[in-house]
Amino acid sequence: MNSLVLLAGGSGARMHNSVPDKTLAPLAGQPVITHSVRAFKESGLFENCIVVYRDDQQRAAIENALEPLNFKTQYVRGGATRQKSVYNALKATNTTITHVFVHDAARPLVRPEAIHLLHEALKKSSAAALAHPVTDTIKRVPIAGELENIILEDLDR
Repeated sequence: MNSLVLLAGGSGARMHNSVPDKTLAPLAGQPVITHSVRAFKESGLFENCIVVYRDDQQRAAIENALEPLNFKTQYVRGGATRQKSVYNALKATNTTITHVFVHDAARPLVRPEAIHLLHEALKKSSAAALAHPVTDTIKRVPIAGELENIILEDLDR
């Protein structure tokens, strides 16, 4: 049996507070987190998920956003770090769980097909990570917000 842990309690520091909450920011007319949850639900590998949240206000907003998806969801308050947040979720996981999938709720582009590939990888190994090779040039924007007259830095692939 699989368990899904969605990390939603981050501060968004790398986004320089350009949005109030990156997991609830609108994307294609829906909050970002709904895209992640929908992909995992559609994979058919999960009956429920554990959402790790930041505070009661965020939890209420996430509950509201996820309600239409009709996916059994448990909520766990996050810790001071990502590692502590994952630990809090693992402590709340049912003891019958054989695999735990940890996903950043602010990463909405995961597809059910990729989740199935990850699940297949777990059958061959005790741990796996979903990743794609980088082929395009990656540019670093120094500060979120103003994008005129800035010099972009090329990053190593």
